[in-house]
Amino acid sequence: MCVAGLFDRSCNVPQGSATNGIEPISMEPTRTIDPRSRNWNRWAYLAFTLTGIVFWLVTDDRTLPITFLGIALVADPFDQQVTWSERPLWQRAWLLVHLGLAAAALGWAIGLGDRI
Repeated sequence: MCVAGLFDRSCNVPQGSATNGIEPISMEPTRTIDPRSRNWNRWAYLAFTLTGIVFWLVTDDRTLPITFLGIALVADPFDQQVTWSERPLWQRAWLLVHLGLAAAALGWAIGLGDRI
């Protein structure tokens, strides 16, 4: 059995031949994203971002809000079916600014942690 045949067709195995019941893996995206999950992602993004901002204003511990702001980026609030290069400029700018602010806050907390 050719292991590379699982990922590409380099083993020259004819289609439909005996390969121990294992078919080559298709790397083409065929799954669509349910619109309900998009709504949950928007709510999760909003909840984590607002929680991070509130914790930043209320608590003295700066690592907790940074964590929430970083986790908020996991829940992409925009259409996940659109690739990064095809997204509108404002969406890319929004996510990059959010990432930059979270990274700057992390650097600030690490730098401030030396003085405390």
